[in-house]
Amino acid sequence: MQVYVARQPIFTGQMAVHGYELLFRDELANCFRSNNPDAASMQVLHDSAFLFGLDALTGGSKAFIKFTRHTLAHGYGELLPRESLVVELLPEIEADDEVLESCRRLKQLGYQLALDDFQPDQTKLLPLVDLAKVDFQQADDEKLGIPQRFQREGLEFVAKHVETEEARRLAEAAGYTYYQGYFFSKPAMMTATRPTGLRANYLRILDEVHRPGLDFDRLAELIEMDVSLVYRVLRYINSAANGLRNRVTSVKLALVMLGEDGARKWVPLMLLADMSGEKPSELVRMCATRARFCETVAVAAGWEDRARELFLLGLFSLIDALLNAPMERVLQELPLPREVVSALLGKENRYRALCQMMVACEEGEWGVLDQCAASLGVGEEQVAGAYVQAVEWASSALR
Repeated sequence: MQVYVARQPIFTGQMAVHGYELLFRDELANCFRSNNPDAASMQVLHDSAFLFGLDALTGGSKAFIKFTRHTLAHGYGELLPRESLVVELLPEIEADDEVLESCRRLKQLGYQLALDDFQPDQTKLLPLVDLAKVDFQQADDEKLGIPQRFQREGLEFVAKHVETEEARRLAEAAGYTYYQGYFFSKPAMMTATRPTGLRANYLRILDEVHRPGLDFDRLAELIEMDVSLVYRVLRYINSAANGLRNRVTSVKLALVMLGEDGARKWVPLMLLADMSGEKPSELVRMCATRARFCETVAVAAGWEDRARELFLLGLFSLIDALLNAPMERVLQELPLPREVVSALLGKENRYRALCQMMVACEEGEWGVLDQCAASLGVGEEQVAGAYVQAVEWASSALR
């Protein structure tokens, strides 16, 4: 039986990843097999601790996991290390003596506690928690005033469902410390200025790397025009992970050692990271995860001959957010296949379901994911395996 996981990043004000909220299920149906929320909560804890391992899922960041009254009172949080876990209390938990005592015990053991969907009338647990999450989907004056109204030492506030950069800035000004949501996947209001990161040489490299019959001499020549790219190519190929006896000092040799398929994947990923500027590294990691996921699902769906261009579909799916520019304008400058461009612009074609599936994987939109998997003829084990493998691949590729 396969287990499926979604990760929703929680960001700091400096756009670094503070942690991930983890969502699991045990099949490609829109629920756990059990309708019992306690069983679902215990399944999440079990899979995090014993099946995946938290480091593989979060890369060393905090894991936010929702707890029911039962899992809280029975001490299931102690299955996971206190350095890695944030115990997120569901809003329906009644703050009676048993619950308060369980929270105090976890605090004494060094665990962090978070209160989900905090409302101003839910104050009984507030003195014991480290974080209070506030639904920011409708940011009215009351929600903007919560950090100041309930301010105390050691308590920080998380604005969840932040969908735009404007909303994030509003939350930051109100005193929120962390932000959860997909605001970074939409560009902010833009001027007509050409993105500075999309240098002409990068476009030439992207064009060259996707030509039939890769010309390693020409590609090496273009990369050698940028010393930072040369540094990264050589650092990567000489890394301990590649286990080379002798150091490689030639860009062309490094590309040849990567091979045609490796160069077509790794070079665009390197450029994408460079284009991101001050954007969060998590955004580049998401691009890499999406790229690998799309490539793997393409093979499972019988599109082996399209796997390479579907890798690009995932890789450039957040390019608008990376460059703070409208997707349509950015794609005009990228040498991408026509069907990839259409899918990224939201137009209906055979790749659109794959676009929707990769977003549903991140947001835990299980119903959408089911429909997309069915339309592509992909089984639950293939989808679950593809996403977990893509997360691991992205972490390795960007390490």
